[in-house]
Amino acid sequence: MVLTLQTDTALENLVIEDLLPAGLEVENPRLPSAAHNEDAQEGDAPSNTFHAMRVDMRDDRLIVIGHASPGTATYTYLARAVTVGTFAAPPVRAECMYDLGTNSLHGAGQLIVTVPEKAPAVVPGLAVR
Repeated sequence: MVLTLQTDTALENLVIEDLLPAGLEVENPRLPSAAHNEDAQEGDAPSNTFHAMRVDMRDDRLIVIGHASPGTATYTYLARAVTVGTFAAPPVRAECMYDLGTNSLHGAGQLIVTVPEKAPAVVPGLAVR
């Protein structure tokens, strides 16, 4: 998932809260079994990337705290679909911790999760690597 932030000024102590639709889970990149995004190596981030100082991954949301330079900044993370269905996608909320007048609420919608036609069968007791 890609969170995009557009700002005319530098923002410090920015909190971005992305509530996940039911049926999705955050893929924790710190766990050895998690999928790793090879394009987003530490110290290799482009200048327009949101600079996260703290990331809190919960069951129902991702909370990122950091700062952004003027322009368009992005923060990317992986989310895995775990349930088939149609779900409400809540808006993403952003707010400066010490300037509550600087805030945003954007992007509500709908998420539809389906099973691909040629999805592999899941056999109980077998580990997928």
